[in-house]
Amino acid sequence: MTEDATTPRASDAFLAGHARPPEPTMVDGSRVLAAAPRTPGATQRQALHRWQAASAIAITVLMLLGSLGMSVPAIAQDPVLVPNVIGLPEAQAVSAIQGVGLGAVNAGSNYDLNVPLGSVVSQDPPATTQVATGTTVNYVVSAGPPPQSQQPTPKPTPTPKPSPTPKPPPTPKPTPWPTPPGVKGVDVSHWNGAPNFYSLRGHGMEFVFSKATQGTWLQDETFLRNTQEARAAGLLPGAYHFFDYNKGGKEQAKHFVATVQNTTGLAGLLPLVVDVETLKSLGTPNPTLARTRLHLLLDELYRQTGRYPMIYTSREMWKRVVGEPDDFGAYPLWVACWKCDTVHMPRGWSDWDFWQVGPFQFPDVPTLDGNTYRSSPQKLRHELQKDMRLNKGAEWVASTTALADLSGYDGTEVRVALEDGGFGPWTPFQHPYPVQLGNQQGPRNVLLQLRSYRGVPSPVISDAIQLDSVPPKVKGPWIAMGSGGQLGRDADRVPVTAKIEASDATSGLDSSRVEASCGARRASRTRQAQAAELSMNIDRTGCTLTGIATDKVGHTGSSSLSPRIQLRDVRERSRDFSFKGDWKTARMKSAIGRTLTQASERGARMRLPFEGAQYAIVTRRGPTGGQLDVLVDGKRVTTLDLYSKKSDSRRVVHVGSVSKRKHVLELRPTGTSNPASTGTTVWLDAVLVLDRQK
Repeated sequence: MTEDATTPRASDAFLAGHARPPEPTMVDGSRVLAAAPRTPGATQRQALHRWQAASAIAITVLMLLGSLGMSVPAIAQDPVLVPNVIGLPEAQAVSAIQGVGLGAVNAGSNYDLNVPLGSVVSQDPPATTQVATGTTVNYVVSAGPPPQSQQPTPKPTPTPKPSPTPKPPPTPKPTPWPTPPGVKGVDVSHWNGAPNFYSLRGHGMEFVFSKATQGTWLQDETFLRNTQEARAAGLLPGAYHFFDYNKGGKEQAKHFVATVQNTTGLAGLLPLVVDVETLKSLGTPNPTLARTRLHLLLDELYRQTGRYPMIYTSREMWKRVVGEPDDFGAYPLWVACWKCDTVHMPRGWSDWDFWQVGPFQFPDVPTLDGNTYRSSPQKLRHELQKDMRLNKGAEWVASTTALADLSGYDGTEVRVALEDGGFGPWTPFQHPYPVQLGNQQGPRNVLLQLRSYRGVPSPVISDAIQLDSVPPKVKGPWIAMGSGGQLGRDADRVPVTAKIEASDATSGLDSSRVEASCGARRASRTRQAQAAELSMNIDRTGCTLTGIATDKVGHTGSSSLSPRIQLRDVRERSRDFSFKGDWKTARMKSAIGRTLTQASERGARMRLPFEGAQYAIVTRRGPTGGQLDVLVDGKRVTTLDLYSKKSDSRRVVHVGSVSKRKHVLELRPTGTSNPASTGTTVWLDAVLVLDRQK
């Protein structure tokens, strides 16, 4: 608290008695006190008495001075600025006020939390005000913080009385699950409120049928929520319609299907169910009329979905609603028979798919109707509605026959159309259904239609697949001898590179590969592209090179080559060679066959007729190596430099490709050399001739 409301402020001290201090008045430019002040208060009266006493003394002094003949000094009339004394201790404040020629009067005290005890809280006149010398400055001194008794005492918070603990509702006694074996599930409608499907899943439930519609207009407000929450909890959902035997069958079917399609959709649902039983509000049924309307309802459901709906009923209800017909037995049956050791079957059926076994209850689940599916959880999933797919949804098919998955459909007959062509004849229904695609490669759009046992056609269903029954094409292998490599002493293996190119006009290539098989030695190189190549040393005879391509549907195409590489050795100056000039035969351990021929003068010449796709020149190189012109069919192909800082032998120094006909290879020493060489010698070790053979 900064100020007590019951204590007057210093600036209000003079107003407490409805009076104000004397106001200064201007006289000849100086400010003096105005005469005849208003009636003062107690504090003001004390100041006035002191002022009157001081005035009397001053007058007496002046009179004495006059009687002595002395001159009276003039009173200073210059204005004075009031100092700021707020926050100063009282003694310092009085000294500051009196130091400028002003009077200081204590105008009382006031409580203040922010100003220390004994220091000035406020002053009047305010600081920096111009006043006449001798003017009184009234100040108020801090009395310190207000006493604790003057601060409002907070009201004690009443201790709340404890609320009585509500008694929990009695826990319902659980009703045990009925005993029939099979897959457990429930059925629900708006009468069941909002069941906890996660809890049901925890208790072993696998499926739930939810009421969707009744008659031709009613929709169950909980259907969408029940289906969505059942799916979220991992339960397989289904939908049922309550049959109104007073309404048209087609209209009820359209209402049922439209409601499901506009909310949850048909995909992923268990078979649609028609609930056939009496209802008091619907009156007594006419079995003949009800039977006709029920047939119309079931036919229309098949016409829109291509699937037989399931009928829910009991033997007694079936008899009451439609009599005892025997022409509904092709539809799956959900039979109601509570606490039955043996199921009482309605007429027309010999077996059931689902069995409503009776009510049950768990501690955390309200009373619900329990049901059993006769087979396994895996087969229950096959009961879900799904689209037809060719080859399980594959994009491509390698065979001209594709298999249509019709597990989500029913019927007795099927017919097929390709693209926009007309439908073929009706054939017996089977699953999976084989579809002949013809020979046209590429996209194939397949249309199917089914027909029920009553002759009702299903909607047309379709799927697309691409046919690729042609293997990819492979060009090659093309083989080339490698230049720069060094042969073995017997030149049994030669470095080569094999290449292929592959293509597939339909599904496209998956990979291309080159393989080499040389007896026990094998090598391969695969690429995810149209071209592939493989480099390796192959035997001059007995090797097979194969190019293989695979397309995206698994077809393979291949092409093979068994190359033969002839070795023309000069060690015995084969009759195939002809020499002219200074060619000489030399024995050398590092040469092929330990023999080579050499020349160094210009004008020497060696000729070799050959027939093949490639030729390769094998020579020795060394510090005295010279230069050698290579001619084919009389035309110079290149000039070889056989200089090498270090000697080496059996080096493939040149490979040339030619057309498949007879040619003449000619080698001519130039008699010149590289400036680094110390001679002009050229050597010939052998000539390789590649003959590509398929």
